[in-house]
Amino acid sequence: MPVVSSGNLCRCSFGLIPIPLTSPNVTVNIEGTPVITNIDTSTLISFGMCMTPSNPTVAAIIASSLGTVTMAPCKSIIIPPWKNTKTNVLACGKPVCTNASTCQCMWGGVITIINIKNHTVL
Repeated sequence: MPVVSSGNLCRCSFGLIPIPLTSPNVTVNIEGTPVITNIDTSTLISFGMCMTPSNPTVAAIIASSLGTVTMAPCKSIIIPPWKNTKTNVLACGKPVCTNASTCQCMWGGVITIINIKNHTVL
């Protein structure tokens, strides 16, 4: 299963644009790129615009526009850790993320990893 490293893109199911993953872990690299572990969520700050009514900012805009569905700037609140990690491969004692890893935003979005640079670890 491919292991994920910095530079891969991820997207939120309610976000408008994908964003790159980055890792503060500089001691464990694959082909010179830091590995993403199950706790690396701190850089997932904004997916551009958010379209879920469970986000209070989006709900307020919908209410003020008399129910017209619209978007608001994304200010994601990620609930770590990443799920579906490779628990038998560790980087600094933490399971590494794979192409199947996901995490949640507090507003209900599911963050998935896309644009995988394949680094397969057996």
